[in-house]
Amino acid sequence: MQPNIVNIDRSLSISEVKLPLKNRDELPPILRALQHIYVTPELNEEVFRILEEKVQKGKKKTGRYGMELWHILALSVVRLGLDANYDRLEDFANHHRLIRQIPGVETTFGEGKVFPMQGIKDNISLLDEEAIRQINELLVSSGHQLVKKKDEGLCMKMDTYVLETHVHFPTDMNLLWDAGRKSLDMIEDAIEEGMTMATEEKIHSLFEPLTEWLYKGKSNKRVELGHTILVASDQWGFIVDYVVGEKQADVSFSIPLADRLLNRYGEGVIESISFDKGFYKKENKELLSLYIPWVIMTKKGKKDKVVQDVSYAKG
Repeated sequence: MQPNIVNIDRSLSISEVKLPLKNRDELPPILRALQHIYVTPELNEEVFRILEEKVQKGKKKTGRYGMELWHILALSVVRLGLDANYDRLEDFANHHRLIRQIPGVETTFGEGKVFPMQGIKDNISLLDEEAIRQINELLVSSGHQLVKKKDEGLCMKMDTYVLETHVHFPTDMNLLWDAGRKSLDMIEDAIEEGMTMATEEKIHSLFEPLTEWLYKGKSNKRVELGHTILVASDQWGFIVDYVVGEKQADVSFSIPLADRLLNRYGEGVIESISFDKGFYKKENKELLSLYIPWVIMTKKGKKDKVVQDVSYAKG
């Protein structure tokens, strides 16, 4: 007698999904974090509270058409974590077995739910930056409960890097010629009249007009085109804060960042905070030292021995 295929074709349990955690790709840690959210009751409740507030505010609690709240979160995080466009995300959502197991739509024989492209676009776009930031803070707090010892202080490290935009190096100036000779005539007239323009006022790409011309002091790459990204992490590697800078020098980030962290964790919790040379400003270091015991903010130039020892000890 043939078995009833319909009855045994069931969805796989999210808590039982086996992830290749030894794999060095970005995807397994992303899926593991989602799995942790789903199987941790307190965290799950808080995350869904944020999702309901953002997605279902003023609507019946039935989810968006074609997608449940958990589906929206899972696919949103995969999209951001893998920097995927919607075409790639649609392929992931419908054909990548491991990704489909975490939203709980993959069945034993692979005949589970299918997400249409328009449904993905309409639903994923509902989660904004603030909602993702709130969920990230909840996840970091949950991670601290797993690894942080009682009364252990936090050691914060700040750094910036350039998220490069897709432009032709050094610029897309050749496209200006295609746009018309009149633009070039205007530039030539400005040069003849001795007019100058600050670097931050220049447009370096027609297709990515917010692209900045950035100097990070790298020996192998003197100039980079893109945006400055500030990342703050702790001693366990959790990203506790992040900022996309726009026409901001590194030195301008330190006080606002420390203020956010102190408000979040409270005074006396952060044991140390370290910055690289680009952040140095004497007044900022003195101010931060009033609230954080160890402030590592070295001057530009050669380090003295004391600073080297402190920087090494604090990682």
